[in-house]
Amino acid sequence: MKLFRLLLAVLLLAVVLPASAARTIASGEDLMRHDGRIYPAADAAFPAGYSDIARWRQGRAALPRVSQFGGSYWLVAEVRNDSSVAGWVVAPGSVLFDQAAIRVYGSDGSVQSLASGYRADYQYALHYGQRIRIAPGASAAIVARIDSPFYQAPPSLRLFAESEYRHQSTLENSLILASLGALGALAVFNLFVHLMKPDRATWCYALYLLVFLVAWAQEFHLPAHLLGWHNLHWLYVPFFLLALPHTAFYVEFLQLRQHFPRLAKLSRINYVLPLLLLPSTVLALPYAPVLATLAISVWLSLALFCGIASLRAGVRQARYFVLASCALMVPATLILPSNFGLVAPPVYNPELLTLLGGTLDALLLAFALAHKLRLLVQDKELAMQQLNRSIIQAHTDHLTGIANRHAFDDQLALRHAAAHAGKEEGGLALLLIDLDGLKAVNDRDGHARGDALLRDFAHGLRQLLRAGIGVYRLGGDEFTILAPAGDVDCMLAALRQLESALRQRGYPQAGASVGWATAAEAPSSDAMLALADRRMYQHKNARRRAHAGDVLAATGR
Repeated sequence: MKLFRLLLAVLLLAVVLPASAARTIASGEDLMRHDGRIYPAADAAFPAGYSDIARWRQGRAALPRVSQFGGSYWLVAEVRNDSSVAGWVVAPGSVLFDQAAIRVYGSDGSVQSLASGYRADYQYALHYGQRIRIAPGASAAIVARIDSPFYQAPPSLRLFAESEYRHQSTLENSLILASLGALGALAVFNLFVHLMKPDRATWCYALYLLVFLVAWAQEFHLPAHLLGWHNLHWLYVPFFLLALPHTAFYVEFLQLRQHFPRLAKLSRINYVLPLLLLPSTVLALPYAPVLATLAISVWLSLALFCGIASLRAGVRQARYFVLASCALMVPATLILPSNFGLVAPPVYNPELLTLLGGTLDALLLAFALAHKLRLLVQDKELAMQQLNRSIIQAHTDHLTGIANRHAFDDQLALRHAAAHAGKEEGGLALLLIDLDGLKAVNDRDGHARGDALLRDFAHGLRQLLRAGIGVYRLGGDEFTILAPAGDVDCMLAALRQLESALRQRGYPQAGASVGWATAAEAPSSDAMLALADRRMYQHKNARRRAHAGDVLAATGR
C-alpha cells in the first residue's frame, strides 16, 4: 500500500510539475515553442502580480497559434534563471508587428512594465528587444499583449543575455546598414551610368534598387526611427512595386522580345498582378502580407525561369542573371512559406537573411550589367575592326596593294584645298603616270605576266612613300603620285630608275610617261588633274616620236 501511494505521488508530480514549473532560461530560445501559451486578448487587464497569474489564466482557452491576419493576443511564458546573469533582454519576435505591452513578474514580487513593437521607443536600434532584470536563482513570468493588423510570422518571446543581445544587434545592424548602403550606392552609380550612356536596362536596374532600398528601409523601421513616421499602410507598397522595374529590366537585359516573345508577354503578369493587389494595403491591410508574398513568388519564379531559358538558348549575359536570381530565390524559398503561414520562420531574423540575399542579387546584377557592357564593347571593337578593314579595302587596289582611285580623289580634293589655304607645306604637285608597254606584255606573254608588271611597278612606287607623298593606281595602266611641289625632280628621277629596273627584270618595253602639275597652276583639283593629263600625253607622244626616230636611225632610213 505504501509503495502504491509512492508511485501515485510520483505520477502526480510528473503531471503537475511540468505544467507549472518555470523553464530554465536558455539565451535566444523561443519560449513559445515549449511551455508558452497563447490566449485571445478580449480584455487589456494584466495579472496583478506573480501569485495572481494562475488565477488570471483560468477560464482562458489557449490557442495553438495566432491568426496571420492580425488580432490581439496574450503571450505567457514562465522562466527560471539558473545562471549568474541578472541583465536580460526580452525580444517579442524579430518580424514586424504593430505594438506589444509587456510585463515581467518576478517571484520576488517585482513587476517590470515594457513596451515594444513598431510604435514603441527602441532601446536597440532596428530591434524590438527591451532590457529587464531577473535575479540569479529567481523565477519570472512574462506576459505580453500583442496587437497588430497582421503577423508576418507567429510572434515569439525570446530572452537573451544583455551582452549577447547587444553584440548580436550591433552585428545585425552593421549588416543591415551595409546592405542598404550598397543598394543606394549601386542605384546612384547606375543612374549616372544611364545619364552618360542611356540604356533601358541600366535605368530599370537603378529604379529596382531604389524601390528595393525603400522597401527594406521601411521593413527595418528606418522611417520610424529617423522621422517618427508609423504607418503600416505604406509598408508593403514598395514590396508590391518591386516586380515592375525588375521585370522591365530582365525583359530588356535578356532580350526576351527577340529570343522568347512568349515569355516576354507572359512576364506582363508581373505588371498586372502587383498593381491589382496593391489596393489591399489600404482596403484590406491584414491580407497585404499574404498578397504581397503571392505577387513576389510569381515574380521571382518567372524571372528565374526566363533566366534559365535564356541561358540554355546561349544568351551570354544570362549566366550572371541566373546566379543573381538564385541568390534572391534561396532565402525567399526559406522565408516565403512562413509568410503564407505554412511553417514558422527557419531563422530568428528572416528579414536580415532576405535583405542579404537581395543585396547579393543586386551585386550579381551589377556584374551582369558590367558583363553586358563588356560584350557590347567587344562587339563594337570587332565592328570597328571590320569597318576599318572595309575602309582599307575600299581605298586599296586589290591587285597592286597600293591606294586606289577612290583614295586618290579624296586626298587630291583635301590637299588641293589645303594648298590653296597655305596649309600644304611646300605646295602640292600631282604626277600622272602611264605605264607603257603593258599591252605588249599582255599580248605577247598573257595577262598574268601583265599583272606581274603592274605589281612590280606598284612595288617600286611604294618605295617612294614617306611623309607628304602618296602613290595611287587609278586603273588599268594609270598611276599617280601626290607630293610636295619641291620634290617633283626627285620623283621624276626615281621614276627613271624604276623604268630601268623594270627593263632589267624582263620587261624591255616597259616605261613611264609622266605629266605633272602643281596646285598653284590650277584653280581646282579637277583642273590640276586635267593639266597633268595633257602634259602626260605630251610626254608620251614625245617618247613615241623619239622611239620612232631611233628605229629609223637603226635601219639606216
